[in-house]
Amino acid sequence: MLHMQLNIVENILKGAIVRACVPWLAQQVPAEQRGNYLTYFWPIERIKDDLFIQNLALGWVFLVDRDLKVRWYANGIATPKELEQLYAYVAHLQPGAKSPVTE
Repeated sequence: MLHMQLNIVENILKGAIVRACVPWLAQQVPAEQRGNYLTYFWPIERIKDDLFIQNLALGWVFLVDRDLKVRWYANGIATPKELEQLYAYVAHLQPGAKSPVTE
């Protein structure tokens, strides 16, 4: 399963600061995850509604299938039921995946 991390920087001033720190930021990401980490320096206003992101201050998690279709998304602290739903979707998209939820 592919795991992506996206850092969205929409503010021009903050973008200048973050660009200057990119070498340091790259070192903070574990080596095996660096190919799946992306910093995006442009506004995402036109796709926020498509992704149901109204508040960028929150962390968002998206489960995307191989056809790049969003199958599940959430933000904030997950409830046990939400975790079960996520793991059910993962198991459907990737048979054999094991759930870390313990009974």
